[in-house]
Amino acid sequence: MLLSNDPLEMIWDGLLSHDPVEIQRVFNILDSESQEVVLLHLQRMVTEPGWLPVQQQSAQIALSVLQPILKSDHPSQE
Repeated sequence: MLLSNDPLEMIWDGLLSHDPVEIQRVFNILDSESQEVVLLHLQRMVTEPGWLPVQQQSAQIALSVLQPILKSDHPSQE
């Protein structure tokens, strides 16, 4: 694990950690606008070329962890 004092790097380290508890914890500390930005970026990481396979896998894991949370917060969007 990299030790950094950069808050943005610490957020992304948590979101891409493969640890469901850490992914949820970091996502939940973000405001709703930041959460939307994160979700869009994770989706781009999974679908757009140019990302390393390990980055795509980490983004997919994060999306898989966050998807049930998002659906329970917004049941009308199912």
